[in-house]
Amino acid sequence: MSQPYFDSDLDQPEQALDCFRSFQFITESPKWMMNVLCVSICQMIPVIGPLAVLGYQFELAESLLRRPDDDGYLDFDFNKFVDYMKRGLRPFLTALIAVIVIGIPVMVILLGLFFAGAMIAQANREAGEIVGAAVIGVMVLLYFVMLIGANMLMIPLMIRAGYCQDLGQALDFHFVKSFVQLMWKEIIITNLFLMVATIPLMLIGLLMCFVGIYLMVGVIMLAQANLIDYQLYAIYLSRGGEPIPLKTVV
Repeated sequence: MSQPYFDSDLDQPEQALDCFRSFQFITESPKWMMNVLCVSICQMIPVIGPLAVLGYQFELAESLLRRPDDDGYLDFDFNKFVDYMKRGLRPFLTALIAVIVIGIPVMVILLGLFFAGAMIAQANREAGEIVGAAVIGVMVLLYFVMLIGANMLMIPLMIRAGYCQDLGQALDFHFVKSFVQLMWKEIIITNLFLMVATIPLMLIGLLMCFVGIYLMVGVIMLAQANLIDYQLYAIYLSRGGEPIPLKTVV
């Protein structure tokens, strides 16, 4: 059985996006160093490790959503590794389906442009360089458009799958349309912020004899859980967005 989640704290004029808060909140748990370490270790376990991290991210985000006024956040528990993995499987499969749906048409278009450019260049050598440059330019432009479009689609799909924990309910493009309409600016900002923030963190990791890189990955995963999985959805709700049905807490 599932039920939609409503919280009076989220029923307010509008919440503001706080990108730096996504890193600040990490130290609010007494076990924050262990949480970073556990997430980092899981990321190194092939296949099942990243799935468990993805599931934990949504466990953490949902705990913040249900109890926004509580101090700290949900600590990582290796005893719940399988539960985390099961929860992470649904958003992963949702993202995989979206990649296939988006990727195949894009690949067909890119290959079509490539072969068309090659045929024109072969037929007219003088125009070959101009055509080749034009084709490369269009392909680069399409690549960036694809990245932006994929993020716009992936984030709401994965958020819905991670919260409702149901693959069938996750593939709701009415929700995706509503989320993108209300949150497209914030989606771009959060992605740019995480990209920029990753650079100094990775440099710090390199200075820590490379081992620190794995720890920085754990930090980024926790920040992502707060910024994307929690903050974006909370802001979406505060703007009158459609609540995702959550599983009843026993």
